[in-house]
Amino acid sequence: MNRDPLLRSVETPLHATFHPHGFPLEIETNDSRLLAHAAASFGIFSPSATPYPPIRMRIVCDHEATAGPPWPKLAYRASRDTFLMVSGTENFLTCHAERREAAGFFSPSMLDDQVYFCTNFLESFVYMIIQRHWVAPFHAACVVRDGRGFCLAGNSGSGKSTLAYFCAKSGYRMLSDNLVWVLRSRENQKLLGNPSRLRLRVATRELFPELNGLPVSEEGNERFFAIPTQEMLHGRLVTEAQLGPIVFLERQSGSGRSKIEAGVERVSADEAHRRLWVDRNQHIDEPHVMREIEQTIADLVIRGAYNMRYTSLQEALDGLERVAQLEVGR
Repeated sequence: MNRDPLLRSVETPLHATFHPHGFPLEIETNDSRLLAHAAASFGIFSPSATPYPPIRMRIVCDHEATAGPPWPKLAYRASRDTFLMVSGTENFLTCHAERREAAGFFSPSMLDDQVYFCTNFLESFVYMIIQRHWVAPFHAACVVRDGRGFCLAGNSGSGKSTLAYFCAKSGYRMLSDNLVWVLRSRENQKLLGNPSRLRLRVATRELFPELNGLPVSEEGNERFFAIPTQEMLHGRLVTEAQLGPIVFLERQSGSGRSKIEAGVERVSADEAHRRLWVDRNQHIDEPHVMREIEQTIADLVIRGAYNMRYTSLQEALDGLERVAQLEVGR
């Protein structure tokens, strides 16, 4: 008979502190893999000069748990400040947003699956907490030139991640491939991102031969390369940037009568705000948090927004050069 069915007595002697986007994250666990995963996700960051209160996680590996891949569909639920992330009966995380705390129990096989665990549990919790308290997120890649971030927005398939990788190979620095955060502080607004990992669809190896030989990851119906950016883009990564323009991408097929000439045109602040906000689920956090996030996004797009049509990556690179020229003239 199991005398500790709740695993209350499991000790978590391993401790470490990380600083995702500068915010302190204190982790305690009984499994060294968790600390290695956190280092892979957040080791690129340095502490902020601002003294923020800590985010805390306590993670237990249940060594008797047998759950393994393929993983069941993830379930997310929230009730006021409590947030649950569940993948079956043996892998789950309970979070309290206002207290900046989480506790979770995971099977050994889940901790073996670094990309899945980090994406769906570790990073999801951390980003939920920093969203609640300090930042406004929006979906975009971001590349940096002369310290200013060029945020590449657009629908799925518009080429955000692919263009970000190409830009990083072409002289820009990369801040993020998919998600950008803006500090909600009016005194110190800047763009934040995590360039430590980049996802590229398997088809992009036709554009970038150096991807051949990398392992292929799978999640749902998606097959992708998890690019080790700190190795492949060494010296080209940054974790923050000054505010710059939003560039909405429209990738053309390159053939057929429907092809539209490549080019760049200005987008009004109202239209840019609508595009960045149109698919935002209003229930991902409390109403007062969502109002603050929307106002931050509205303030951001006032600084400049553009629409860019392109067929090839070189056309897109030339288009960003045109955006930079237009920004100088504002």
